[in-house]
Amino acid sequence: MAERMGFELDVPVGGETDQRAQGCVWVASESLHEKMFSRCKDQLPSRIDEQEVAGINRRFRIYKYNHGNVYRPHVDGAWPGSGIVDGEYQYNMFGDRLSRLTFILYLNEDFEGGATTFFSPSAEFGNLNTIGVVLVLAQFYAFLTETPLAASFMKAALPPAEPSTSSELMCYI
Repeated sequence: MAERMGFELDVPVGGETDQRAQGCVWVASESLHEKMFSRCKDQLPSRIDEQEVAGINRRFRIYKYNHGNVYRPHVDGAWPGSGIVDGEYQYNMFGDRLSRLTFILYLNEDFEGGATTFFSPSAEFGNLNTIGVVLVLAQFYAFLTETPLAASFMKAALPPAEPSTSSELMCYI
């Protein structure tokens, strides 16, 4: 479906085009949202900072990484809960919530190389600890966005090692 909708270079807010992945935005239906959330909610925290985890942001971003693409280290931001109301896109559908977790689901595994790397401060001044994560098809992971804890973490995505494509679905909880 994403291939039919089309991919565009993912340019950072206020930034210039670089070697980032190509992206596609898809606003998921309520029924798809409910199916996905019901399958993963037992693996997620029920509350974050006294707020109940209410679902997955329906504004899905699908990324396609080609050989040579790279996402530089960054901290994910918080997004308002989006959706469709009366056939119209609503950027801030609920008016009372922001995403607190980034949710990443890998959509294929027919590539070599590529990883998401998390960076955190090291006890040794001037150094960072790194944790590389390579997931398999249909496996997901979630991590905190724009919070005091997340502010000390950054992530980056590396491209496939060989000329091939990897894809991931990223949305916010």
